[in-house]
Amino acid sequence: MSPFQLFNLPLVPLSIVLNSMSLPQLIKVALTSKRSYRISKFLSSKITEKFKIYINNFITIEFENWEIEGNVMFHVFESSEIKENFEIEFLKIRDTVIKIQKNEEDDSLHVYWDNDRFVGLQFVSNILTDFFDSSIHRLAILDQNRKDDPRKVIDWLMNRQKTLPFCYFECQKTSDEDLKYFLDTCRVSEELTLVVKTSEHFQYSFKYPMELRRVAITGWPALMNLYELNCELLWMNTRNFSNQDINSFLNNWMNGGNSIMKFLYLRVKQFDLQSILNGFEVVARRFPNPLLFNWFDGRPLYFNYGMEIRRESDGKVALIRMYEDGSFKMYVWPDWKGLPYPLDDPNQYSLENTLIIMENE
Repeated sequence: MSPFQLFNLPLVPLSIVLNSMSLPQLIKVALTSKRSYRISKFLSSKITEKFKIYINNFITIEFENWEIEGNVMFHVFESSEIKENFEIEFLKIRDTVIKIQKNEEDDSLHVYWDNDRFVGLQFVSNILTDFFDSSIHRLAILDQNRKDDPRKVIDWLMNRQKTLPFCYFECQKTSDEDLKYFLDTCRVSEELTLVVKTSEHFQYSFKYPMELRRVAITGWPALMNLYELNCELLWMNTRNFSNQDINSFLNNWMNGGNSIMKFLYLRVKQFDLQSILNGFEVVARRFPNPLLFNWFDGRPLYFNYGMEIRRESDGKVALIRMYEDGSFKMYVWPDWKGLPYPLDDPNQYSLENTLIIMENE
């Protein structure tokens, strides 16, 4: 019996067959020839989701949408890491022959590249983003073994697209110079997370406007960085800040600084409430009926107490909550749903049972 010629089918039934495949199956079929690639790209339903790349002990390329079946598309390894318990296939992509293995557990393809897996990452990413008319949406570098130079990864991404919406960089062995290069070069547009270990005296001033949605940094941040980062969410998990630093930041916020901020998390070296709130009109409240704040992902948060300060220039209200471990949290209304401070809206909250436990002017 002669083999079935899939791409000899009329276009309508061929389209039905192609769109019934899982994404890894579709990619594998599309890559069998230049003709199959062109036809598959034309007939397949367009996937609007973008790609994310994880770089750790191995490289993973997958769709951003967790609900897509067969989410994990490719794992990229070096040829020396071929798994003996899987059958090896050879796939010709354009003019390049690569070794692949299929992982039955998640329907992904393992791609093996001679000598340098980073070259394999570039090759596979270029194929996928072209086929789906997409881009790299999220990058996570957890480079504990330093198999790939973070500079090469960032240079490649910034040369292929103007910005990177989401970036997570965790590395305990990076040098101050590498971190500065990363921060200077990586143009992040929505969310930046850094978990890094720097030298004791490391300092950095951001070289481009940092009006992102969210920034989370475990490492060096100093007071000047708080002024530079005009973000909706600022999470600074370090004890670099003094009571005077926070007082200065609050004064800057009261005068219109950090205009889009809705949440701030800091850690204080040594907690002194009077020094932090010195010079501000503060109302400390306890709420018998929990106060609602809508988080960025839609989750409701509820508070039973807090210290309230108001910014007269635009009517924004911040609720400050501090803890014995030195944590400082600041929630700003309107919240992420655009709702005003509940105590200012009779439809949300009644002031009748609210207890003022301290009022400082």
